Amino acid sequence: RSRSSSSSSSGSSSSSGSSSRSSTPPRKKPAPKKPAPKPAPKPAAKPAKPASKTKPAAPKEEPSLIDVGDMEGFVELGGGSEPPVVEEAAPPPRVSQQPAVDLAVRTLLHFANGGGLNVDYCFTRTSSLISDSMNTVRLTLCNMSDYPLQNVCVSKLMLEPGMDMRPFPDMPVLAPHNPQTVNIHVDFNMKTKDAKFELSHDRGTYVVKLSPPAGELLKAYDVSRAEFDAAASKLGGMYENSNTFAVSDAAAAAVPQRIVRCANMHALESEDENVHRFSGRTLTGENPLLLTVKIAAGKATCRCNCESTVLALRVLDEVKKALMAAE
Repeated sequence: RSRSSSSSSSGSSSSSGSSSRSSTPPRKKPAPKKPAPKPAPKPAAKPAKPASKTKPAAPKEEPSLIDVGDMEGFVELGGGSEPPVVEEAAPPPRVSQQPAVDLAVRTLLHFANGGGLNVDYCFTRTSSLISDSMNTVRLTLCNMSDYPLQNVCVSKLMLEPGMDMRPFPDMPVLAPHNPQTVNIHVDFNMKTKDAKFELSHDRGTYVVKLSPPAGELLKAYDVSRAEFDAAASKLGGMYENSNTFAVSDAAAAAVPQRIVRCANMHALESEDENVHRFSGRTLTGENPLLLTVKIAAGKATCRCNCESTVLALRVLDEVKKALMAAE
């Protein structure tokens, strides 16, 4: 019995020992050593990453608001960007803006010869929307009869070679005594010949001739005194024409107004009230045409410099009529 008890006790002790041995590994597994260090570095690493992302984002956005080329320009120009912008955006204008003048109105078709249709015309001196070489001519159509005119239009063009014309849109009805204003665009090709075409309506067809004054084949062009003298020196000899004639005191006192009214030119400022200079360019080719008028002892001496001798002589003739006219 003592052996069995001892064996049983030894068995129990061995079982208890084995149980104690078997129980030791679960105690080591839940040890907080491994999970403790894992969560500790994770929260520390996570906030560090967004912090590193947000910090460089701010300096990247700031330089994107200013172009590097602009900053280089600031350094080269001494810290100012306004002067170059002003110079590029606002170049000095060369086309002259003429003061308001009473432009001549002429008759193209009289109602007695046009089946009741009366047409007046005027050179507007405004830039053509079709071409820079074209004149914009304003037509005023009026039905002087007591009955409506049907299908008023430009039915046919009979222009000289080199000329061109864009007529006005057809008018289905033109009521009696109700004037209508339309525009036509004519390229006279620097010729002083008439632009010939037909005007038609339901009562007939009528041939008309549009005569261009030589001064309307120009456009006013602003130049400095130095540029004027330089261009005139290049257009001497065979390109220079002049005439002299008597003028009244009233005409001598109103030379700029009379010249600008008969010719689309720019009047240069002059320190001498007896010397007047005018500059322009031809619509076709944009060749310079320069005019100098000197008043002395009741006479006017006009000098015109232009490559086209025919046009220069016509301009001088119209200037002479304008200064000698009794107004």
